[in-house]
Amino acid sequence: MYVQPLGEISKQGCAQPGFGFGFDYEKPVFHSFSWVSDMSFSLNGADDSKFTSSDAKIMAPSIEAVTIAAAKKSISSDNYLMVWGLTGLNYDYSLFESNSIHVDAQIGLLVSKMPEINIAVAGGADWKQSAVVNTALAYSAQIGYKYHSVNIGLHYYAATPKYKVTVLSGPQRFTSYTDLKVSFVSLSVGIII
Repeated sequence: MYVQPLGEISKQGCAQPGFGFGFDYEKPVFHSFSWVSDMSFSLNGADDSKFTSSDAKIMAPSIEAVTIAAAKKSISSDNYLMVWGLTGLNYDYSLFESNSIHVDAQIGLLVSKMPEINIAVAGGADWKQSAVVNTALAYSAQIGYKYHSVNIGLHYYAATPKYKVTVLSGPQRFTSYTDLKVSFVSLSVGIII
């Protein structure tokens, strides 16, 4: 699945488009309604070139000044990792034989990791920022089209995790907290088994 970050995580978190995969389990409840549970995984890179922009929220306040003033020598990072575990109600509207449109609304949990950031400072100690894996209440909405055993879906995911961020530079250690609203749209194509 293709995963496009939106809003705060895209602008202030510097997240880039990524990819993912997932699976759904549906259990019919009554008529056209079913209970659906979804597990999705996504990986999104971070745009290192945007870390020093004035609206970037990805770096801890303790290193913002250092980064802007002296760290332009080298900044690198790894990826955002998102695991969404959601459950909710699905409605299928049959268009004709083996064709239907479906919508669902779900609530659940996001388990996420911010990118680790490494900063090489000219003439000084290097800095390393990491954040612990965090969880947050999450929700999702989906609209999709089913044709025989193929399902095409457009998902919207959202949550607001609070990350505990640790910055290390030589013997110095700083800790801060940051809220980062996480929202993504994903386009997926799946097989119904």
